[in-house]
This record gives sequence, C-alpha cells and structure tokens, in this order.
Amino acid sequence: MEPPGDYESAKESALRLLERRPRTRTEILRRLGQSGVSSDTAQEVVDRLEELDLLSDRLVAQQVVREEVRKGGGDSRIRFKLAQAGVGRGDIQEAMDSMPPELDRALVIGLKRVSRLRGREPDSARKKLGSFLQGKGYGYDTVAAACEELLGASDGAPLRA
Repeated sequence: MEPPGDYESAKESALRLLERRPRTRTEILRRLGQSGVSSDTAQEVVDRLEELDLLSDRLVAQQVVREEVRKGGGDSRIRFKLAQAGVGRGDIQEAMDSMPPELDRALVIGLKRVSRLRGREPDSARKKLGSFLQGKGYGYDTVAAACEELLGASDGAPLRA
C-alpha cells in the first residue's frame, strides 16, 4: 500500500495538468504513469476527478472538434487527434455529429486557396488544391467533390476561380 501522500501528490499533479488545458482520462493516466505513480493510485485520482466533473472525455472531444474545424481540418484528421488523445468511440462519434458536413468545410477552406491558383493549368490547379485538402485530413470523395465544385469538371474546362 502506498503512503497517503502519494495520492495527494498524484492528484495535485493531475490538477496542474488540467489547469493548462482539458485532458482525457487516458492522457491523465498516461502522464501520471510516466511520473512514477502506480496504476492503482492513478486510477483512483482519475475516478475522483471524474466524480468532481473536472475530467470529461466528452468535453475534450468537443474542444478538439471546435479547434480543428476552426483550423480547417477534415474528418480523418479530427478522428485521428481524438483517438490519439484517448477519446472513446462513442464520444468521438458524438463530437463528429456536431460538426458541419465535411464537404461544406472543405469548400470554405478550398475557396480561400483557389484564389492562389489563378493562371495555372486546370490539372495543375486541381492537383494543388487536392493535395492541400488531403493534407488537411479530407477524404478522397470530399476532395474530389470540392475540386469539382471549385475548379469545374476535370475535362480541361477553364477555372471558375
């Protein structure tokens, strides 16, 4: 059995982590483990923080989604970040359901990028825009639809930018 001070020390460490930004249960457990706290003590601390509503994977998921949508991130990128943070599937799905449709988001950031593509050959512009959107985490179907909408058909038609 660990000395009583270990629990308090671990709780203080967890609270300091939460002061900086909201974190998931998994993140707190991982960080406490890295600092030498036993898994039983870390579990006790995390359980208590959840009881006090100081720790919520759902709130972290919502925050990550808001931030990534603001940055122009696609569904793949957002899902990856949430999974990496240790957010459970149910909370991921709930957070994803609260977002605007992926194509709408791709069109918004794609429209900003299209202005830089004026004067380029249509195929070159399509490749540049497609690479940009894929780099943001948008899936193939979304990228293809956004390029079609913003640049026109891929039959060599002139750009509508």
